[in-house]
Amino acid sequence: MPRLASLVVLALLPTVTADADVLRATREQPLFEASHTVDVRIADGVATYTVRRTFSNPGTRAEQVELRVDLPYGAAATGLRIRASDRWYAGELMERDRAAALYQEMTGMGTAAAKDPALLAWLWADVLTLQVFPVMPGTVSTVEYTLTAPTRYQNGRYVVSYPRTVLASATSDEAGAADDARARPLATPVLTVHPAWGDARTPVVIDGKRVARDTPVVLLPPPRPAWLAALSPDPAASYIGSTITIPASPTTERPLTKVTLSLTIAHTYRGDLTVDLITPLGESVRVHEQGGAGANDLRGPFELEVPRGTPGAGTWRLVIGDHAALDAGSLDAWSLTLGTTPQPTVAAATDTPQFIPDAPETPTDGGVATIALAPPAIPVWQARLGRVVASTNHAFARLEVDVAPQLVPLPRRAQVVFVLDASISQDAAGIAAQLGVLRAYLAHVPDAEVELVVYRRRATRVFDRFVPVADLEAALAVARHRGALTPGNGSAIDAGARLAATALRTRRGPRRIVMLTDERIRSRLTEREALAALTAIAPDVIVHVVHGRQDPSDPPTLTRATHAVLAGLATRHHGIYAELGGLPADPKALVPVALELVRPTRIDQLVAPGFELEADVLHEGDGLRLMHDTRGAPAPSTITLTGLVWSDPLRLTVAATPRFSAQTAAFVFGADAHGELSAAEQLTVARQGKAVSPVTSYLAIEPGVRPSVIGFEDTREGFGTIGFGRYGTGAGGGGGGGGDGPPDLASLVDTRACVAQVRPRHAWSVTLSVETTSDEIVDVIAPAGPLAACLAEVVWALRLSPAVFFHDQRIHTVTLAGPAAP
Repeated sequence: MPRLASLVVLALLPTVTADADVLRATREQPLFEASHTVDVRIADGVATYTVRRTFSNPGTRAEQVELRVDLPYGAAATGLRIRASDRWYAGELMERDRAAALYQEMTGMGTAAAKDPALLAWLWADVLTLQVFPVMPGTVSTVEYTLTAPTRYQNGRYVVSYPRTVLASATSDEAGAADDARARPLATPVLTVHPAWGDARTPVVIDGKRVARDTPVVLLPPPRPAWLAALSPDPAASYIGSTITIPASPTTERPLTKVTLSLTIAHTYRGDLTVDLITPLGESVRVHEQGGAGANDLRGPFELEVPRGTPGAGTWRLVIGDHAALDAGSLDAWSLTLGTTPQPTVAAATDTPQFIPDAPETPTDGGVATIALAPPAIPVWQARLGRVVASTNHAFARLEVDVAPQLVPLPRRAQVVFVLDASISQDAAGIAAQLGVLRAYLAHVPDAEVELVVYRRRATRVFDRFVPVADLEAALAVARHRGALTPGNGSAIDAGARLAATALRTRRGPRRIVMLTDERIRSRLTEREALAALTAIAPDVIVHVVHGRQDPSDPPTLTRATHAVLAGLATRHHGIYAELGGLPADPKALVPVALELVRPTRIDQLVAPGFELEADVLHEGDGLRLMHDTRGAPAPSTITLTGLVWSDPLRLTVAATPRFSAQTAAFVFGADAHGELSAAEQLTVARQGKAVSPVTSYLAIEPGVRPSVIGFEDTREGFGTIGFGRYGTGAGGGGGGGGDGPPDLASLVDTRACVAQVRPRHAWSVTLSVETTSDEIVDVIAPAGPLAACLAEVVWALRLSPAVFFHDQRIHTVTLAGPAAP
């Protein structure tokens, strides 16, 4: 949604432009929020927030609640109800203008007893407005609204957020009063997390601290991070920081001149953001400077020059600042690539996602709380598909995929044959590096039994038996003493494969073959001959082939290579052919990399028909959250995801469900994805999602509500004071941001009275110049003549709709024409 339109809206409001919630009282009574409770229920990958807020009026007059509500990232409002006389009354979703008109009528002055209407309306993708009237003197009023939000799934956990609100100090009260004299105290939220799975052992973490599920937690603000003070932060901005620590090595300790930053930020207005990369020496490199106009999201890579002498080793920090209200987002992932060698150092952050709050422009702003919890049991992977049809021109498809935190367990009592390349091309250091791979592999399966096969021109068994891992080092010492590991001529990897298969033939339990090679094989060895070496292997035996490169100065990496000449040795037997780079002298550095050879840790070659993927790999514990406007193409009702686990095909067919499709419709507005929809299309989507939008609001009323004896004598006193009827910007295309051009003022002018009065003798045409500031006509310029003068008076008498005429200033050329009077 274009920011300019909303800035024009805000120009009409009092000067508080908040990130945190803001409470005001229309009649300046000492209204305050008495309680703020939040129940977060997470089921099927979606978070539902039930937010109950109670307001107290110790004053002497009936008061109106005017509350601006900051939303969790990506959330949409999908319900409202009010409590009156110990009964709850559910709200109705209706067109915004109708809801606003009814609320305005019900809060007017009349002769009836007072009842409680409440209106929940749109301001921005992450901000709502709530009005409740009346809160009687000496009483409280309770309102409850429902929010529906997508979860993030990363590092094997679901992650959601909630905005904190804190009690302002005396000093900040004074600061807040300078912004808005009518701002009233807010309660600190008390939040309870209810997973739809698990028990008391299910980990739930809020802001890094373990809490008990189903137990209320007060959302107190975290301490100010020490690193922030060192950056001389802008007090009008909010900040988050994420770190990557790169261990020291001969490669990473070299001075750098450039680094490559890969960055994924989801945000509804990237022009709010600054991004800085802080080097291990504490020097700052600006990555992004509030550019990008009104575009969403910020993604890399960014090639950055760093100060001379910057080492790679140490702690790197990415700092994101948000410098304006009304938009929020999250840092989903970032990584650094250091150096330009064939095997550069690549490191990724593990403390993401992190939510980016709006700029802290009120004294009650407490930032954003991050809520993370372990998922339910996931069978390899699970997916959800949502389908929303706005019109023949626009439809939305949303795909969410969650990969199990552990794809498969470690094998128990595995029987492993390691096939080592003992050719002359592998000197003693090369054989030692291969043994390092063996040790790193066996570190994950200490209950395994292992045999060694070495190949030169022929293959031989080293131990001639399967050795328990506990006895490996003693067996290797014996083998070295008798020269079994001495390099020799020849590189018959096919003979090594054949002998390994023979050795496993009578073994029981999970069976594995891991073959190492430097790919310096005889040219006569064709792929067909190599594959024939494993013809007699049992179908359940898993085979990996690893091409290792000795470079202890590089960090170890394992990269799948599906097109290598010998790849079929692995891929036809469930395994992978992998390039293993940076073989270190210390095998401990290989342990995490070798895990992929012990059990699969990722889904490769992922394909999701109809969705554009940034990468075709999903690691265990990873998630996908994809939504796109099909722009005229049908939204799929079913898709089949495909991928590989090692080399075994993986398929998952997922169908769109009514429940998730409705949630997807709500997410269209929470994700600020409605920008290209017309007002009619927005209404269609909002009704499917039962969501507050630029064109819909919730109105909750106690039966029998009508103008009361304590209502507003001037209905505009109690209506529109916090922008109701002005916030909704969806009456035109592009979310109402003016994308369809200026409003048609000519269609509002009734010319009949002037024609009857002046009675023109010929066909006539009059062009007026009309200037408006929002919904007020401030000037009409007419040509000479009685008909033009009369028509100018008609224009001056118009009452414009604030839902349509919301631009700060606009000059309209209005041409009116008609036939001669009869």
